[in-house]
Amino acid sequence: MKINITNKTEFIRNFLSPIGKVCENAVVNIKPDSISALTSTYDSTLFLNCKLTQKNVIDNNKSLNIPDINKFISALSCTGQDNILFDVTDNCINYKSDNVKFKLHLLEEGIINTPAVNIEKLKNIKFNTQFEITHDTLQTLVKGSTFASDVNKLYFNTTSNGEVRGEITDSESQNVNTFGMVLAKEFTGDPIPSPRPLTFEVIRFILTSRFEKCIIHHSNDLNVFLFDISTKDYTINYIASGLRR
Repeated sequence: MKINITNKTEFIRNFLSPIGKVCENAVVNIKPDSISALTSTYDSTLFLNCKLTQKNVIDNNKSLNIPDINKFISALSCTGQDNILFDVTDNCINYKSDNVKFKLHLLEEGIINTPAVNIEKLKNIKFNTQFEITHDTLQTLVKGSTFASDVNKLYFNTTSNGEVRGEITDSESQNVNTFGMVLAKEFTGDPIPSPRPLTFEVIRFILTSRFEKCIIHHSNDLNVFLFDISTKDYTINYIASGLRR
């Protein structure tokens, strides 16, 4: 089976790299209309759904159990071409050009655990609040976190004038430094009824991806956040449960 990637740079940036930051290994699913993967952090506090929409000339769906995503990225980065053609067999991914060749051995099915969640159900959760933030805003927030380094919680809240604010603090602790800022000038849907905390590590994971804007959806009932940084060809969704208040 042969798989063609027409833009290696985008494939690494929008698919492999986000996966490699969340989990070392992953099961990559090849279908006639897409290449996708669902992964999570080791403690299942953050789920990542990545999908490249493209046509693949294959007879049957195929699952690739890749043992080390970052090693795969390193090998791909050594190739000079941006148009990549892989030859996939039962137990390895082969690549060969005029100046570079590599073989990545795959694991047997069942060795790599995939999250036991239904991504479509997660995406179909009723989200009450939606707002948009930029990569620069998140960078500023991370810089501010060095001032409030004793805490690892980010509280989201909406204000009476329609803004969305984020505050790095811990409502259960006293005498800790805090840092707050406006994340978005406006939101759609319902106001967030009370500050909703999220582990700040989620923000650090998201910031490892390159994007211009991130659309954040929040469910008041379930206290679930969906961070959408999708592009034209790539679906990139981070999904995380908020902390107990």
